[in-house]
Amino acid sequence: MNSTSLPNLIRNVPALTKKKLDPKGIIKKLRMNDTARDAALHHIEAMGMDTMRFSNSPKDQGNSHQLPSIPITEILTFTDFSLHLPNEINRDARSKLVIVTSIKDTVNAVDKSRKLTRYRAIYQCQCGSDHTSGRLASKKREMAWENVDCGCWFRITTTHYEPSTDASTSAHMLLTIDEILGDFTHSAICLDTHTIDRNPQIPLHPLVRDHALSLLRKNIPLAQLRQHCREFSHARWGVEVGDDSYRYVLMDYESTSLYRTIARESGIPQRSTAQDNLHLWFNKEKPQPPDPRFSAACVAYSPYIPDETDRFSIILMTPEQKLLAWKYGHRRQVLMDLTFGVCNGRALLAIVMAIDDENKGLPLAFMMFTAKKETKAVHADDDKVLLEGLLKLWKTDMGTNAAGEEFESFVGSTDNDPRERHGLRKNWTAIILLLCLFHVWQAWRNALNRYLRVITKGPERQFIRSHLAKFLMKLLKEINNYDDAITAYNAQVLHFKTLAKSRAGKDQSKGALAFLTYLQAYLKVRDFWKSWSLAGVDEAAARMGVPVSQIA
Repeated sequence: MNSTSLPNLIRNVPALTKKKLDPKGIIKKLRMNDTARDAALHHIEAMGMDTMRFSNSPKDQGNSHQLPSIPITEILTFTDFSLHLPNEINRDARSKLVIVTSIKDTVNAVDKSRKLTRYRAIYQCQCGSDHTSGRLASKKREMAWENVDCGCWFRITTTHYEPSTDASTSAHMLLTIDEILGDFTHSAICLDTHTIDRNPQIPLHPLVRDHALSLLRKNIPLAQLRQHCREFSHARWGVEVGDDSYRYVLMDYESTSLYRTIARESGIPQRSTAQDNLHLWFNKEKPQPPDPRFSAACVAYSPYIPDETDRFSIILMTPEQKLLAWKYGHRRQVLMDLTFGVCNGRALLAIVMAIDDENKGLPLAFMMFTAKKETKAVHADDDKVLLEGLLKLWKTDMGTNAAGEEFESFVGSTDNDPRERHGLRKNWTAIILLLCLFHVWQAWRNALNRYLRVITKGPERQFIRSHLAKFLMKLLKEINNYDDAITAYNAQVLHFKTLAKSRAGKDQSKGALAFLTYLQAYLKVRDFWKSWSLAGVDEAAARMGVPVSQIA
């Protein structure tokens, strides 16, 4: 903005309308206990409020940065008063005066092309702030200054220019200070209080915050975001970690604030409950999503209605994912995994994936549902019928391809959860089900740890563990014939039964035979054995017409 346009903008600022002040409404916004609030109201009734109004003339605006001291013996500037103005005068983190609340309104300038915003910020002395009151009430006091019931507070009304197209000008440029009112008097005890009680909370520098938000909008992962912000700060301020007003380092806890800002930008209300937001976006009658792509991605939605439905459920699949499902999932291999703890609600998430030509996983659909109200263990509430029904809805939504074929999965991979296997089998009766080797080996490893505890810790337990581990690896990676697997298993049982007859091998045999009894469940049914053995991999490769190496 050039030097001649700023005076023109200032002249375009309309004067404040003379409204009747509501002292009770202002005092109500202050963080005070009832006694201090009554005292503040009594002071206003007895003494009135100190009020100063300023026109947009150069002389008045020159005087607007000055406040009378109490008693009136000299004129103090905002800086002398340790008073800050956002985007104009930075706040010293050690200052007693903080903004409690701020309200903004759009005002109509004489020049309609200019967007002017009027802010009414209420400041309060921390030495009179009660941390147990207000919308940010907390049990623990985190304010830097001790509460000595100081009654000092201000309300400052300012007008700002917010350019929408001029990228060379900072947003929220201060044009005029319009009004200052309040109780400018610090209490005697407050004036004698010169030492802070605890280290002040220093806010993140706006430039670092803006950089972090720009990265989040590009979907940069949180771990990388912190590294990028460190590099940004180092390039701008070197090794300095902050100044008296701002921090240059992004702290771990600030991710919540950043994500809330992104949510607001996306039109996601933070004060509404999650279920209310979701119902607003996905209900069948007049949905109002923050982005039309939400509606395009919704395959099925069922709200939780007390006394009517058991749970909330939703299936999401974008049109792009649908195309990828036909390309990489139809008559090929799909992977399904169910997890809980994905959010702070009682929700579980099932993800259906496929593998692309570069051997990378592609999420095809997300199926989220909540546990029933009476269920205590959320992770145990995914029953067979529920998963079967969700997969059926997804399969139905897939429809048919150009050749008139229904979507079909030849091979399905899951962890050891029988409910996932049941859902896949019910929707695709000819599907070949494979178990994830990671989960199989994890289950076997945990069982080894559990059953071999009867053996004294040391070389003897380690020897038995190593012996059984080699046998298990042979089952997984070498044997592809069921009869050979049973023969190998029986040989191990015989080996440890023989070992039990010796006094020295009694404990070793007891632990090993207990583990082999557990392992029998993986071998006694041929189809289940096939799901984790090389035989199942061979069959899956033959069904898909691909090399064994392409089977996950």
